[in-house]
Amino acid sequence: MTTVPSIGGSNPEAMLDKMIAQQERMFALEVKKDTHKMEHDFQMGTSKDMGSAAQKS
Repeated sequence: MTTVPSIGGSNPEAMLDKMIAQQERMFALEVKKDTHKMEHDFQMGTSKDMGSAAQKS
């Protein structure tokens, strides 16, 4: 009797660990993206305020 190898050749626990590690990386990237967007929005707001103040003077 022959055994059928699993897809990818690794055990389910190793696959689960890989999936968890990938999700952690994706979460870290999402946090970094959100942080950069908030910084960008803040800087754009500051630039707009400075431009308005310059036009008034």
